[in-house]
Amino acid sequence: MDTYKQLFIFLEGPDDERLFEKVCKPILQNDYNFIRIIRYACMTQKIVTDYLKALKKQIHSDYIFVTDFDARGDKTFCVTKRKNRLNDKFSNIIDERKILVVKEEIESWYLAGVTKENLEKFKIEQFSDTEQIDKETFISLIPKRYKSKTDFLIEALKEFSLETGIEHNNSLKYFAIKYKLIR
Repeated sequence: MDTYKQLFIFLEGPDDERLFEKVCKPILQNDYNFIRIIRYACMTQKIVTDYLKALKKQIHSDYIFVTDFDARGDKTFCVTKRKNRLNDKFSNIIDERKILVVKEEIESWYLAGVTKENLEKFKIEQFSDTEQIDKETFISLIPKRYKSKTDFLIEALKEFSLETGIEHNNSLKYFAIKYKLIR
């Protein structure tokens, strides 16, 4: 790396942060000197907007803005609509090319990355495509021995396979290719 580069990753909540810290950030550190994760869902719109305005003025700063698809069964909903809705919320300051939409929700990425062996260990059937997995479906799959969703997510990350994940989730694959998580 010749030039100092920093990346800010805007995420919704702790489940997103956990996955990005464990899976994405270590790989992204090959291309960036500094990476900061920001959980925007607990911030005011003004703070997020001001943050983005400041980043746009910095030459060596970049950002990714991650959001769940949240179609909630609406078959007419599309990624463009989701990006527009998010951008409207933040005064249209987000560069649309920097918005990453997770289909359906971040839990779908967790499930996508669980290897076949671990799915067997967890007694969960393998999905060829996890993009339609929402939070409620994911919770219904958690083995009873786990006290909470968080406990299970932590366990799932211990053996997470990005290679397996990109086979089972196109939005994860899109992100992995766009940000060179796979080379």
